[in-house]
Amino acid sequence: MNKINRCSRALMLGLAVGTALTSLSTAQADPMQVRATVSAACLLGTITDVDFLTLTPGTSGDGAATGAIEWRCTTDTNAEILIDDGQRNNRTMIGDGPNTETMSYDLYTDNGYTDRWGGVAGEGVGVTGTGMAIANIDTEIVYAQVLEADYVDLEPASYTDVVEVTINLTP
Repeated sequence: MNKINRCSRALMLGLAVGTALTSLSTAQADPMQVRATVSAACLLGTITDVDFLTLTPGTSGDGAATGAIEWRCTTDTNAEILIDDGQRNNRTMIGDGPNTETMSYDLYTDNGYTDRWGGVAGEGVGVTGTGMAIANIDTEIVYAQVLEADYVDLEPASYTDVVEVTINLTP
């Protein structure tokens, strides 16, 4: 009887293991989600300085120059490019060395010098991105003007200022 019990236990154990192994080898499919979120982003690229070169009082007239701002944003992302008022907060260049005379200038979004390029929201240039790939880099031209009346009586020198360019996401 012990032999029969042992055999039937072994047979039952074998059937249970065989059933378990059969269950494990049966294919089962469950879904797994894969997600990513792309955030809105903008980058400034190369910024080309504004250089009025040499201004000669009495013969040059109003000085004009251009600069450039490269930028890119994710597709359909709205942003605004701003240019602040410079180191003295009034868009004036200061003479080099002991010369502390200043020369006023301004920056514009158009070559007619009518639309001032500002440094606070609503005064900049609105842009919409076409993608962040290098091929999507866009360029905005900065038009600069210095009136002859602002340099006609200045001491000969090099005059400089530094403005800060920013790009902010907008709704």
